[in-house]
Amino acid sequence: MASAADSGDAPVARIAAALLAVAVGAVVALVFPPVGLPVAAAALAWVHVKRGPLAAIVAAVIGGAVTIAIDRVGPLYVTPWLLVAGPLTVGILKRMRFESAVLAISVAVGAVWAGAIAAAAAAQGTDVAAVLREAMRQAASQGALGAGGAFGGATEQQLEEVVAAVVRVMPAVLAFLAGATAVASVGAVVVVLRRLGVEVRKVPPLAEFDLDPRAVWPLIAGIVLIAADKFSGGWRSGMLGTVGENLLLVMRWVFFAQGIAVFAGLYERSKMSRTGRAFGYAALAITEAVLPLVSLTGLLDVWMNLRKLSRDGRTAASPPSD
Repeated sequence: MASAADSGDAPVARIAAALLAVAVGAVVALVFPPVGLPVAAAALAWVHVKRGPLAAIVAAVIGGAVTIAIDRVGPLYVTPWLLVAGPLTVGILKRMRFESAVLAISVAVGAVWAGAIAAAAAAQGTDVAAVLREAMRQAASQGALGAGGAFGGATEQQLEEVVAAVVRVMPAVLAFLAGATAVASVGAVVVVLRRLGVEVRKVPPLAEFDLDPRAVWPLIAGIVLIAADKFSGGWRSGMLGTVGENLLLVMRWVFFAQGIAVFAGLYERSKMSRTGRAFGYAALAITEAVLPLVSLTGLLDVWMNLRKLSRDGRTAASPPSD
């Protein structure tokens, strides 16, 4: 991706700093991808602009290889993550609007995650559910759920019930983490590209965030699957119900974002201060944890377009910031 920022070679010290940032981000991604990958993505975007796409790919491979010092299989999944969060994101932003880029990167990050878990299960000669259960049992034995943890006084049976419940919704948890990672990574790349003078598509203000009305179909599918599971007596031990439940959880977070955008529009129209908005958003998060009122507001807005936004599906490219 060419720009005026490419006129001179990047100083060696800056290139070294960028490679260090990629390596640090890769290592952090082993523990918490929503933090590590955006750091690496920002550095890879800088390398992409300054030295070209091939250099960014090489930097991603090097960064992924560094993780072998901590996790011997780390490069097998961290390297694809870096390639997705860095070079692929830069390429996607040339062709898609911000929301579409986030969706594409969310799917790619989640696919790598799911593939890594499936590969681990295959290597152990077991299934994915068994791998997740074993990971949860290890967490319990280390105190996260057992003695000294949140369930310190729980019986073995109660712990098994907790493990089973967590494993059941794990796909939705991974989807949420993949989405959070994508939002942070794409946002970091956009910031870097704009500072380097590269034209990228406009990032809509929060108050203008708007889902495609077709986003209701996964919600409907989840309800249908749960109903089918209930009336079929639990197909394959409740597999349909599990899929439906995870779909509903994922879509609740999606519609929560839409609901936040509705309230952001209200805050703008009322000229609320930044401090007031911060308290307002915190109150919305607390409310959603108790009752899904914000996500229901988002669902209603998708159906009825409460904010009367234009839904022509077009987002113009914005000029680079100074």
